[in-house]
Amino acid sequence: MVHFHAIIRLDGADGPDQSPPDWADHHLLARAVPVAARSVKLLSPASELGPVDARVG
Repeated sequence: MVHFHAIIRLDGADGPDQSPPDWADHHLLARAVPVAARSVKLLSPASELGPVDARVG
């Protein structure tokens, strides 16, 4: 089992020194993060166990 942490930032259009727009708040992130996480897929390098398809959830 692998345990993975991700840092998710919501910056303004010009980067971390700018605040995000008013519509981009924690409610948006709460809806967007699970959708994004389900689309992530990692295929491991070959090993004696064979390839492993890792997904979130």
